[in-house]
Amino acid sequence: MNPNHCSELASGVSERIASLRRSAGELLFWHAGAAVCAYDADDRLLLWNDRYVDFFPEVASVLRPGLHFCDTVAPFLRLQHPKADDAEIEAGVAAALDRHRRLEGPLRYQRGDDGRWLELRMFPQPDGGRIKVWTDVTIEQMPRTDDVGMLELLTVGHVGLIVHDATGALVYTNSRYFSEMFLHVLTTLPDIRRREVNGPYWSVFHEMFGDHADYLALCASRGRGALASPATLHARTGRWFRIAEQPWRGGIASVWTDVTDLLERKEALKAAYADVLALNVQLRDRAETDSLTGLPNR
Repeated sequence: MNPNHCSELASGVSERIASLRRSAGELLFWHAGAAVCAYDADDRLLLWNDRYVDFFPEVASVLRPGLHFCDTVAPFLRLQHPKADDAEIEAGVAAALDRHRRLEGPLRYQRGDDGRWLELRMFPQPDGGRIKVWTDVTIEQMPRTDDVGMLELLTVGHVGLIVHDATGALVYTNSRYFSEMFLHVLTTLPDIRRREVNGPYWSVFHEMFGDHADYLALCASRGRGALASPATLHARTGRWFRIAEQPWRGGIASVWTDVTDLLERKEALKAAYADVLALNVQLRDRAETDSLTGLPNR
């Protein structure tokens, strides 16, 4: 056979394979169950599929080619954190942009509005751009336990829960709570898939609590098992959290509660009590002293 003819056949096959790959990629882009969008090297939106709008309806009204990544994140954060002020949203956008540029995933998180679990994978491109793919992993993420009803209640309640089994493997976490409380200050997500020695485990929450003294004491611990007593930690968000732990089926159940309002009321009561004491001192002085002469009353 003519070598040139063989070369032409091989070239034709290669082109056909490349064409099929492009066609398959286009079909998957428009018809697969995943949400897909692409950004250029300057973090500007290039294109997206219909599933992206299904996954993130809050940005549907602002989507357009050339839209900066930050302008797609801000509406999502405002939906996830309705009580956040402008400064908190701005900090959340900056943290999200950092994750967008550095991480590849997979990352899993839970939407605050409908409770869906999404897994995000990011694929850097040779030109500096980035393709992002989200899949709905809600069914996969459902806890394999008989206590599904109770866990669902905790998910919609205002309580954080992290459960590890007897081997130290993560069994359950209601990520919606932690997303609402901390996502806007995180540049990376804490890896809590395993819990063994306490110190290294607590160290993964450093972006949440920074250098707060009681938190650093937890990081220095070399013990194992549940905390002997509840810890009250001051987060970088300005909120206070009480973390109480109990043994659970050989593992550990860790319950996080926002106690900021409780502590603020406690401090307000202390301040009011101090004011009352000061007023009593003034009243006693006035009762025992002549207001005109300043001499003690007889």
